[in-house]
Amino acid sequence: MKVPGRVILATASLAAVAGGLGLIAGLRGLPTETALINAASDDYTRSTSRPRTDCGGIPGRAEVWIEVRCGDGSALRSYLFDRRGNRLVAGEEPTT
Repeated sequence: MKVPGRVILATASLAAVAGGLGLIAGLRGLPTETALINAASDDYTRSTSRPRTDCGGIPGRAEVWIEVRCGDGSALRSYLFDRRGNRLVAGEEPTT
């Protein structure tokens, strides 16, 4: 049995549209760098009563997407986040 070309074209078009919409929906839920820096600074301010301006973000490496550093010297705190916004603990393997 031969499938008509228009059926194959319609099926391929629907699959492409569904794939595109799925990709857009998946990316829409990802946090921004600013959102993660703000979340880490809020946590830092709550736990130390120090100003949010003590914090800044730098690019991470490997599974760490962004590192937010707050404070300085011996009082330095580091907050690590993956691309999905999950907070990572230094030295631990990320969970899926």
